[in-house]
Amino acid sequence: ATGWEKNWNSQAWNATSSELVSGWKHVYAGLTRANDFLGGLETAPEVSTLTPEVRKRTEGEARALRGFYYHWLATTFGRVPMLASGENYNNTPTKARAERYEEMWNFIIEDFEKAAELLSWKPYKGQYGRATKGMALAYLGDAYMWKAYRLTEGANGQKQDEAEAKKLYGKAAECFRQILESHTYSLNESFTTLWDPASAWGPETVWCEQLDEDL
Repeated sequence: ATGWEKNWNSQAWNATSSELVSGWKHVYAGLTRANDFLGGLETAPEVSTLTPEVRKRTEGEARALRGFYYHWLATTFGRVPMLASGENYNNTPTKARAERYEEMWNFIIEDFEKAAELLSWKPYKGQYGRATKGMALAYLGDAYMWKAYRLTEGANGQKQDEAEAKKLYGKAAECFRQILESHTYSLNESFTTLWDPASAWGPETVWCEQLDEDL
């Protein structure tokens, strides 16, 4: 009804498009929550409910979500302000965007690397929607490839560091190998049920955002 598909398919969207502006606002709101949580976790006192295992899992989930948010920003807008733990637009309102693509992707990669180290293959208590090791590894592999691309033909149209890019593609392949060899996932038996809301989080779902409007 809004014609957004036509503009999207004709690559007519830009940084001022309402859909992207809305996405920017929602994502930075999510980043603020993740940063507030991670900043609080660093200084939280030892209590009976905040066990080392809880710290490990929740840090992994927060880092995975922060990485996801930045991944969307990076692939949509390019270089953006990289707010770290404890930072938000209230206490860091004028932070400049990342100076180099490499700096931005290093930040994202570090979050996904840590998340993959801290998280398990299965979601906490079977609560699908939570980040897992598989989710972190999938986005980590993609982030490695984006950094490799920016180091070569994707940055200013000139080749810069072919050797480093080759290493990054190898790291990406290792991430995907771990996912395959974990035997946590398998292809859906029928394509006809792939988009059925009742079968969300099927065997081939590494991670997804499920939008079910009670239809």
